[in-house]
Amino acid sequence: MTHVILFSCEDAPSVRLLGTLREAGIEVAAAPEGDRAGLEGRGEAAAAGPAGEGSPVAVVYEVACGADVAALYAAVARLSAEWPSLPLVACLRGKYGERLDAPPTHELDAPLLRRLGFHAVAAEPALLPEMLREIAAGGLPGD
Repeated sequence: MTHVILFSCEDAPSVRLLGTLREAGIEVAAAPEGDRAGLEGRGEAAAAGPAGEGSPVAVVYEVACGADVAALYAAVARLSAEWPSLPLVACLRGKYGERLDAPPTHELDAPLLRRLGFHAVAAEPALLPEMLREIAAGGLPGD
């Protein structure tokens, strides 16, 4: 079974993302609550899947609109160091109009996220399962 390691720049991954992955049959090893940057020091040692099922295909990082670019850059550096053998995939959390508490300060699009160090970018959760299947088959998608 395919599985991923999941982090979010918010307190917890969105219900939409978790539901999309579950419906696609993708198991999720999520960061502990409050571990936004995923820095519990688990790294490759924790790469076995849920219930010990094989290795994950990717580290998925859910990016909220208006996320701080410097914080994203730092998270990419740390996650890449923790899981150097896995591709780091960004998944955009939602459109700007879906977040009311803060206006976006940067447009977080695929080119910017790639420059920050993500290997692939899903513009919405619905696109993530197919992208993960491509990665599991041995390649990174061209978005």
